[in-house]
Amino acid sequence: MELIAIGAGLASGLFFGLTSHVQKVAVAGSEVSVGAFISVATLAGLLWIAVPFFIDMSWFGTRAALIFAACGLIFPSASQRLQVASVVAVGPALTSAMGSFAPLFAVSLAVLFLGETLNLQGGLGIALMLAGLMISALGPGGGVRRSFPLIALMLPLGASMARGVVQPATKFGFAEINSAFFATLVMTTVAAVVLGLWMLADRARRPLRMTRAGNRMFVVNGFVIGGGILTLQVSISHGAVSLAAPLSSTTPLWTLLLGVLFFRNETLTWRHLVMALLVVLGVTLIVTR
Repeated sequence: MELIAIGAGLASGLFFGLTSHVQKVAVAGSEVSVGAFISVATLAGLLWIAVPFFIDMSWFGTRAALIFAACGLIFPSASQRLQVASVVAVGPALTSAMGSFAPLFAVSLAVLFLGETLNLQGGLGIALMLAGLMISALGPGGGVRRSFPLIALMLPLGASMARGVVQPATKFGFAEINSAFFATLVMTTVAAVVLGLWMLADRARRPLRMTRAGNRMFVVNGFVIGGGILTLQVSISHGAVSLAAPLSSTTPLWTLLLGVLFFRNETLTWRHLVMALLVVLGVTLIVTR
């Protein structure tokens, strides 16, 4: 079971890393609010097609369904909104750096409320991963010039917390219905509705930029991000949150590797190598804890 959790957790990080490259192309044609809705709605539509093969319809009347629906309000709905607002308010570097704390929130809540345990080796592994991700995100100089009020830091912190909170909450729902497919279906359906309303609200204030090419890439992104969300749920359903959360947060490493090996849009620097070393060491400690 733990091998499935490890493989799915790393696969989740890979899918989310690929999403970064797909979104980079997609946002050149269509705006984020449009793309977020298209991506999540695409995923939700695909999952509903497969419902007869994987779902017992009585599950929709359970407490687990309510838990998964609440999770859908948080991720990817609220986290996406906070992420976009954070990039605008404090910049992408600090947003990415603060996002590194998502596994810390997830593991802390899992230990406090789910009774999971984290030994010294596992804690050291998470610390090494966080250090590597922070080094990669903050870039040259190791700092970020602040031209915003300190209260603005609540935006990236909130986005990070949203991603962290939803993982132990989902694990709690799995105690009743241990189905990664059902959890992903409910979460993405709720998120599609919320993101659709967000898009309509934006459209009421101003015209939204969208092109066929951009929209098509966001459909592709729906397949990719769907793989990321589904494999994350598989990892959580088969293992501890303290294992799944750090492994799924290896996204920056996968983004770098894909950029260097396939997309040819990344150049390796010493900072990338340090980040890779720390993340790999951290993952090794977590997996062998």
